[in-house]
Amino acid sequence: MNRRDDVWELIHLINTKMESAAASGALHTDLTAGDLPEVLQLDAILAQSGADIDVSMRAVAQHLLGKLRWYRFRLMPEGEGDGDYDAALSLFELPFILGLDDIPEPMLPELAERAVPVAASFERGAFGTKSPAEIESAIMLSRQIVTHLAPDHPFRPGVTANLGHMLMLRFDNGGSPQDLDRSIELLQAALAIAIAADQREAVLSTLTTALRRRLTATADPADLDRVIECCEAGAAVAPVDDEGSVQWLSGLGDSLLNRFERTGADSDLDRAIDVLRRALDADRARLLDHTAMRYDLAYALSRRFNRTRSATDLTEGIDLARAAVEAAESDHVFRAPAQNLLEAMLRVKASRRDPS
Repeated sequence: MNRRDDVWELIHLINTKMESAAASGALHTDLTAGDLPEVLQLDAILAQSGADIDVSMRAVAQHLLGKLRWYRFRLMPEGEGDGDYDAALSLFELPFILGLDDIPEPMLPELAERAVPVAASFERGAFGTKSPAEIESAIMLSRQIVTHLAPDHPFRPGVTANLGHMLMLRFDNGGSPQDLDRSIELLQAALAIAIAADQREAVLSTLTTALRRRLTATADPADLDRVIECCEAGAAVAPVDDEGSVQWLSGLGDSLLNRFERTGADSDLDRAIDVLRRALDADRARLLDHTAMRYDLAYALSRRFNRTRSATDLTEGIDLARAAVEAAESDHVFRAPAQNLLEAMLRVKASRRDPS
């Protein structure tokens, strides 16, 4: 008989003895008298690191042993069962991670806290492999933790945001629109309770990405409004001299320009130009893609020129478009658009000089 068979046999024997003791009324006595020989044998097998026991079987065995120690803790006089409580808590960790039911409710918040590092490891694996099975495992565990973690626990904002991020990952890998909707709900909930500036910025970044995903699919103006709000909040919370601050400004400018294209609001166009100038002039902007940033600002200026016929906007737009073309590699995604924009603005400038 191999170890797997031994484990199943011991689980069966322990369950049979407990059922018999419960039926005869001897359960209290049997539990408080000490561990059954079968319990000691099962403990010994589980302690062998090289035992041929898969994780699901180990979880079932630990669940049973955890219940026995929990029951004994409850039967002992107050102050005398702490060792059994601690042992039960440790034994229930794996069953909790794998989502087994019938774990004592008072232990769930502490088990949720203990599982946070494991959830983080699951999430890293899911992002690395994009494996559907790993994504599902990470979602299941994160959902377990969010469900049972104390409402005021300092880990709650991060775990809630991570669950939202995992649901967005599932959406990106063939999931449903409902995954993205739920992702956004969770990220907004995480943002509402996040306190630390760096944590708020991280949640805002993920929420902005999720909103842009949905905006691409639905073109809902409310999502674009929310993206703009997130970019404003991100720019406010990011350190002024940090690269992230410039990225927030660049994203805000792009989003304001997007809303202008949809609604035609001059205020959005004016603000987009102001924000994009600030982003391009920032010290940390040198670390970002100048071709894209110059093209965006040149395009915005060309759009305003079309409305106001301002020679200043036209000249600045031409200078920026030319700089974008000169700075771009031949295969840069914005090189051709910048070249086309430059040629169009030069034709307009030439026509303004030609009285005919």
